[in-house]
Amino acid sequence: MIFQDPNFSYNLLRTMGHTVYGGADIGECLATASRIEDGNYEQWYAEWRKTSDRLRHHADESMNNGNAISARQAYLRASNYYRNAEFFLHSNPSDPRILETWRQSESCFRNAAKLSELPIEPVEITYEKTTLPGYFYRCTLDTQPRPTIIFFPGFDSTLEELHFFGAAAAVMQGYHCLTFAGPGQGAVIRQQGLSFRPDWENVLAPVVDYLQARCDVDAQSLILFGQSFGGLLAIRAAAYDHRFSACIFHGGMFDMYESFLELFPPDLRSKIANSDDTAIDFIVGNVMESVPGAKARLGHGFYVMGTTSAAETVAKLRQFTLEDIANQVTCPTLVIDGAEDSLLPNQGQKLFDRLTCSKDYLLFSAEDGAAEHCQIGALALCHEKLFNWLKKYI
Repeated sequence: MIFQDPNFSYNLLRTMGHTVYGGADIGECLATASRIEDGNYEQWYAEWRKTSDRLRHHADESMNNGNAISARQAYLRASNYYRNAEFFLHSNPSDPRILETWRQSESCFRNAAKLSELPIEPVEITYEKTTLPGYFYRCTLDTQPRPTIIFFPGFDSTLEELHFFGAAAAVMQGYHCLTFAGPGQGAVIRQQGLSFRPDWENVLAPVVDYLQARCDVDAQSLILFGQSFGGLLAIRAAAYDHRFSACIFHGGMFDMYESFLELFPPDLRSKIANSDDTAIDFIVGNVMESVPGAKARLGHGFYVMGTTSAAETVAKLRQFTLEDIANQVTCPTLVIDGAEDSLLPNQGQKLFDRLTCSKDYLLFSAEDGAAEHCQIGALALCHEKLFNWLKKYI
């Protein structure tokens, strides 16, 4: 596309891809991208921030003029653009722009949610000694119990971005949807400082309890939807908690440590795998300083894993695997993969081969225009096929 930097290219397509659900306007995205020097991460923040601020002002003006429809549309796009502005800041967790910009994204989304034709209800779910934030989407105005999709972010998404990645589509298809952020994600890492944990079944359990207590949820028709790293977490939860009627693994990973090694050239992979902590810190540190974009990408990993060194991060990543776990899933499962997924190559096939439950494998090709990681840029096609599959079981 416009950028040679793969991080910029992917995230521009990701942001533009939300156009189908009102999260972007192509002209706005291209105009913003044209002002950014390839590989200049400070410019990335500055220019997306300018676009976000301008749109928020436009949304506020629309609201003051009594035009709720225009306000809702602009707030949605501003929320997505603020998210995109903040995306590469995490190599410095103390950067004050992280929390401030994320709060702008959340605020814009909540403003849009208040103006939604169908209810989007902010919720707080009891979790250990705190709460997890979420949104409950209703597909109708009545209170009849409905099949409900549970959807949470992956490695680098936010709660609000899930509106575009699947919640809006679920409502259109006749499902209620609960989105929530867990440890390592969205508000939970940014405001509470809680990092990812491998035993995701203990995160999901109170979420399912919450849904089963709602009168508008069909407790016998709960669907678990995990995307990217969230796919691994979803399968892990479904292996230990059998209250789900179906599970969707969308562009997910089978083994986090293995996926981490894929970020490095083959010679460095073997060195990292066979080195002590001091050597790992040296190797990864050198890559972060010398390879364009590596500091932003790997720094985010330190941030969400709650680690301060490469060696500590590697040790924690080894805990996130579906080996000897995937075969415990009992509900029907859909594995969605992209033929040109450069971020998590071959991970979907590895999971599919190890599942022993009723299962289907959906592979998107370049001809579909949907071969990228998590089918960014082709979400409409992905969701059409995903919900066609789900109709067989719900």
